[in-house]
Amino acid sequence: MAFRRGPWSSGYIDGLVDAPFLNLTPGTRTGVIHDEAFAAMCEGIESVRAPLEALIADLKRAEEQRASERTLKSIRRAFREALLALPAEEYDWFEVHRTAPSGRAESSTAPALAPTESSRDLEVRDGPEPNQTPQPPAAFFETAGPLYSVRVSPASSVVKIGANRTLRAVCRDRSGRQVDDGVVFAWTVVEGGGSIADPHAEVIDFRTPDEPGLTTLNLVATQRDVVCEAKALVTVTDSLLPSRDGTAARQGLPGYTYENSPGQLWRSRYEVDRELIVINSGHRDFVFASGSRASHLRYIARLFIKELVLHNFRGAAAPELLDRVLELTLYMESNLK
Repeated sequence: MAFRRGPWSSGYIDGLVDAPFLNLTPGTRTGVIHDEAFAAMCEGIESVRAPLEALIADLKRAEEQRASERTLKSIRRAFREALLALPAEEYDWFEVHRTAPSGRAESSTAPALAPTESSRDLEVRDGPEPNQTPQPPAAFFETAGPLYSVRVSPASSVVKIGANRTLRAVCRDRSGRQVDDGVVFAWTVVEGGGSIADPHAEVIDFRTPDEPGLTTLNLVATQRDVVCEAKALVTVTDSLLPSRDGTAARQGLPGYTYENSPGQLWRSRYEVDRELIVINSGHRDFVFASGSRASHLRYIARLFIKELVLHNFRGAAAPELLDRVLELTLYMESNLK
């Protein structure tokens, strides 16, 4: 019982204590007699309790830091993928950059390229510029593999009647790297009205009809014998929500930290000056969600959504805020892992 507490039962300590002076129980010899010899051993081991507890505390903090980094990385990845599916001009406050396999920096919130400036056109060059050192070839693991999936960016958008909407195809290999070479595209309108200027381009201009409705577009991407499909939904309306205030535009995704405030009702708050989302680790919902990594990750991601929507759509009516939260949650959680 003397060692069923404190650092000895924490699971962080592994080893043997050599104490030949202890007296074993007669007969079975599987126990230790609690006499003066045992008390002397306990007193000697007690002298290392404080350093061990300090070391274990450091290990726990390091583990929590690594777990927080993994969580934030997962949330950033999920937001990045969600913003590929959502209209860039409505969510331009997420300045989340990523590096494409070719080494160029891309922003998932940047507007789609014009039809004459596809990503393939921007990458292909006749040769190095004068007085410019040629770049070394990409490493094997940076080279995109065969086509594995395709998606439309944005996959869901709201456009006024009689307006144009730029859509682009995003092709990926099995590892998530962008595939640009040897892909043939075919866009079609499968439901609703509207027209496509160039149905075989990587980036298209979709012209909405003159009547409100829901249009479904289908994209087929083919690379040799690999065929992938994706769909996009365009809501055609005669009125749009007013543009939000741009005072907080182009802010990157913040980090987060914990504050243990049990008994307090607040779940999280966004501290603008520190660019941190403070999460109440003493709230009953946080404790409940911490039962598994999946629920813990979803809970923190939803707090991110809540704080960022509140901060970046200030002044919006409650129904619009709830709609934004639902929309972002739908597209983000499908990529959260």
